[in-house]
Amino acid sequence: KFFCAAGLKRHVDRKHPDHQPFQCDKCDRKYTKKSHLLKHQNTHSDARPYSCKLCPMAFKTKTNLGGHMRWVHQPEEVREELKRRSERICVCSYCGKISKSVTTHKKHLITHTGEKNYECQICNKRFTALWSHRKHMLIHTDERPHQCEFCQKAFREKHHLTTHIRGVHTNERPYQCRFCPKAFVTKQSMQFHEKTHGEPVSGLSGC
Repeated sequence: KFFCAAGLKRHVDRKHPDHQPFQCDKCDRKYTKKSHLLKHQNTHSDARPYSCKLCPMAFKTKTNLGGHMRWVHQPEEVREELKRRSERICVCSYCGKISKSVTTHKKHLITHTGEKNYECQICNKRFTALWSHRKHMLIHTDERPHQCEFCQKAFREKHHLTTHIRGVHTNERPYQCRFCPKAFVTKQSMQFHEKTHGEPVSGLSGC
């Protein structure tokens, strides 16, 4: 039994993938209903069809518009009550995006403010996120925490290790061209190859 629709959807997505006949043509997401697919496809578009009637803001989804209306245009006492009711209600005052936690909300706000609170003590370069700061520090320390189990070669980033293992040791090529039998180690290689077929490939600049 499931106590909410979201729980049921997660169960179906994980345990019954065959019951998801509607697949997005721009990514690998699948859905049980066409209406869910259409809603998802809005995330791939720059269109913002849901306009606020009280200010110039516009949104990709009706949910985000609703969050904007409740948080930005409600009286002050209503906003305070919503804030007290649950810390999980985090609505961006810039775009109306609803975050599930305070931490996620703070990370999202940085995309609007551009604040760079993490500074490298060696070269003074600044970063918006802690993970990007830590990734940068590996350049100075030359740490390579991701080691290959086959040849002991080490890498700074996990995805570089994965690419190495697929290309050198296992010959795994999970990215299949849509137009011919060729397959590739990385998605980027597959996308560049597909351009040779004369078809536009989404996600690449200049296409």
